Amino acid sequence: MGAVIETGTKVFRVRVEGLDDLLRKLKSPGVHVTIFRRALREAAKLVTSILRGRAPYDSGYLKAHITHKLDTRRVPRFAVISMDWRPSKSGARYPWILDVGRRGGRRPAVFARTKHWITGTVEITRERVNGIIAGAASEIEAAWRR
Repeated sequence: MGAVIETGTKVFRVRVEGLDDLLRKLKSPGVHVTIFRRALREAAKLVTSILRGRAPYDSGYLKAHITHKLDTRRVPRFAVISMDWRPSKSGARYPWILDVGRRGGRRPAVFARTKHWITGTVEITRERVNGIIAGAASEIEAAWRR
């Protein structure tokens, strides 16, 4: 593919080798979107699973309502891990109260055991999620070379 650039009296001709191939790869939905979507979904499932396993258990409602959802764009940019939990009358969010290990209340021993159950999951899963994304990057790189 070539381009002609005119600047006043001078004309430059530029030929770029491989540009057609690159543009075709960028315009097609391609395998890279599928690979990245799969990796992001796998990472979200991993975090959701570990978060459910670490969730404090009383009635099981909290554990059952931890879900994940991918960004809906063609190439997703993020995944959301959420907990379907309504705030109390005071506006406090129960999962976060448990995470900060708030002392006081009726059951201080429960709060001590649940401290960092959410934020600790981030630390536990960070390397594994990075590995999943790095693996997807390698797959995409290999697919682009084909």
